[in-house]
Amino acid sequence: MLLSADMTVRRRVLCGIVLASLQVLLLRAAPGDAAKTAASKSPTFENDVLPIFKNRACLACHGPSLKTKELDLGTYQSSMRGSESGAVIVPGQPDESRLYHMVK
Repeated sequence: MLLSADMTVRRRVLCGIVLASLQVLLLRAAPGDAAKTAASKSPTFENDVLPIFKNRACLACHGPSLKTKELDLGTYQSSMRGSESGAVIVPGQPDESRLYHMVK
């Protein structure tokens, strides 16, 4: 299926929003960050990231029903588990996260 230029732009914007949310979650999940996390309201996967995945096409291919490349972005645990190629999210290191590089 070919994407129109408009859909490609929308997809990139969506990916940017998703990645920004994931980066916040990943940075807050960094070891030794417990005091910082407790002091501020932390975003959660269920409240801040999953709604984006649900409202877009992400879960159509990478959700509980269809796990393309064995990647399920439907839960925090399954997202952290990664795909058949390994981890797609590296906690505390967004630039090392495969998900970031795949949708960039």
